[in-house]
Amino acid sequence: MLDEDDEKLVALVTGAGRPTGIGFEVARQLAQHGMRVVLTARRLSDAEARTAALRAAGLDVVAAELDVVTPTSIQRVAEAFSRIDVLVNN
Repeated sequence: MLDEDDEKLVALVTGAGRPTGIGFEVARQLAQHGMRVVLTARRLSDAEARTAALRAAGLDVVAAELDVVTPTSIQRVAEAFSRIDVLVNN
């Protein structure tokens, strides 16, 4: 999902599925500061909706489903992205 040659820092933000939540705002601000953001939520549909809003604003954001208390969910995200430089566990 990510270009390994990209020099941008990659930030993963958990719990960013609510449009008025802290996680969404953190994701937005990190993207505005030039990072590529992996915006996660327990439901992929929530992550995709929030990602669409930020991408419409020209920001570099990708969606991922992640439930931080489920090992298989964590493993799936870890395998999907070649690197994470910043983790915001909201």
